[in-house]
Amino acid sequence: INYTLPQSSLPDFICDDIMAIETSKNHQFDFISCINVIDRVSSPKLLINKLFNLLKSKGTLMLVDPYDWSLSPASKKNQIKDMKELLHTSQWNVIKEIKNVQYVVPISPSSERRYNCHLVMAEKI
Repeated sequence: INYTLPQSSLPDFICDDIMAIETSKNHQFDFISCINVIDRVSSPKLLINKLFNLLKSKGTLMLVDPYDWSLSPASKKNQIKDMKELLHTSQWNVIKEIKNVQYVVPISPSSERRYNCHLVMAEKI
């Protein structure tokens, strides 16, 4: 997957609580990467709404998640099987989808946890 930055912009990397970032015209982004977060929030729907508001028009959202709800704060009713169900066609255009993306999390020097993740890239309409 290739993503090309607009020539007039420089990358700005922010690692923060996405739900705490203030939504305004001064805080809108061309690209947001959200890796292994959908199943770690209490409301995936609220997260997607927040990300929608943080993206500029025609901005790109990259979501990657294994749907491992075992440690999630989300109630059963908020758990999803396919994050595309959160990307309403009136707001998002899915531009790429890859299932079974390997993601490895080191646990210790001698062990790791492997996930098969779902990757979706969508453009804000």
